[in-house]
Amino acid sequence: MGVLSALKDALFPNAVGMAPDRLTEMSGVVVAEAHSTVPELACPDCATASRRVHSPYGRRLAEYPVGGRRVVVKLEVRRFFCDAPDCRRSTFVEQVEGLTTRYARAGPGVKTLWRSVALAAGGHPGMRLCRSLEVPTGRARLLGQLQAPDVPVAIPPTARSATPEPATSARRVTTAVSGPGTTVSSPRTPVAATKRVSTLPTSS
Repeated sequence: MGVLSALKDALFPNAVGMAPDRLTEMSGVVVAEAHSTVPELACPDCATASRRVHSPYGRRLAEYPVGGRRVVVKLEVRRFFCDAPDCRRSTFVEQVEGLTTRYARAGPGVKTLWRSVALAAGGHPGMRLCRSLEVPTGRARLLGQLQAPDVPVAIPPTARSATPEPATSARRVTTAVSGPGTTVSSPRTPVAATKRVSTLPTSS
């Protein structure tokens, strides 16, 4: 057990709450089997501590190669019950600090390496480079390590505060012209455009 603990410290120095079970080699691949030793965990939604185990849960992770050999971690974690009555989550899976993240199939160090390779070499050339480094992966997963920067929220242009010009009112202007029962009408003539109309002289 002392040898396994020493190997654990050498292979997974940042893993917290993990105990090694066995180290084997199969077809040039080093397989490290381990399990979690944390006695209780807090629910990720409500933070209620739980010790009640629902079931074991197996994970398979890629790790840094050792001696030119590919390393795979077979890790047994547990699914816990959340007993908080008001929590919407009934069960949750534990994560080993410094080793696992949700849905990840590789340790944090390998994911960092994949990202560096994806930035430097891209898809297919990066796959070939990862294969030679004994951390093989697919093109989609390799490029998936690259996250596009957040797109800033578009700020709408400042609304113009121009006040619309008031519509020019028009009215019928009627100018009286001397003469029995005679008028001159100017339909819908703008007020601003009207001029004073002189009275025609009365014919003698």
